[in-house]
Amino acid sequence: LLVDGKVTPVTLDDANLCAKLLNGEIIYSESSIDLRQSNLPGIDELFLDKKVIANPDAIQGIKNADVILLGPGDLYTSIIPNLLIDDISVALKNSSAQIIFACNLMTKYGETYGYSSSKFASEIVRYLKGKKIDHFLVNSKEFPKSIIDNYDLEKAKPVIYDHKKLLQYCNNIIYDEFAFIEGKKVRHDSEKLSNFVISKL
Repeated sequence: LLVDGKVTPVTLDDANLCAKLLNGEIIYSESSIDLRQSNLPGIDELFLDKKVIANPDAIQGIKNADVILLGPGDLYTSIIPNLLIDDISVALKNSSAQIIFACNLMTKYGETYGYSSSKFASEIVRYLKGKKIDHFLVNSKEFPKSIIDNYDLEKAKPVIYDHKKLLQYCNNIIYDEFAFIEGKKVRHDSEKLSNFVISKL
């Protein structure tokens, strides 16, 4: 993966990611959730199909951390699955480290279509067992019509910033240009993200 640093999985056990929809239907497996062709009914909650044991190295890493960055990534198939293991979410809730969440730049059809920044925040706080986010990073950069039109093809929209509602879920909001354009896609500015994280050490 060409990753610098140490990669520690939250568990070494096998389990399937499942989503309960608002109509009670259950979807099994990450790929089924990720590739869902319909946006309705929405996702009610995520769970694993069996109990797994947290990786002790991951727990220790959380305990030793000064700063914890959640994201960027798909809310329901990349970020929240890490929080479904009780000992991990408890360790994060009890951690003295500052928790930073890099909010998604765009919504995703079938998962987060229509989500505002506060909806992303509320879901993270929900799976952190009520712990508020210390620093919520939300993009302020506006994208040209050509980029918006390209994302319209996959039914994706820029995440709407709703400041007042967002305040319920975070201690600090940083509204800044955290995105750049790469071809027809938008990406998080990794240098800007890393600089913010380092500033909190």
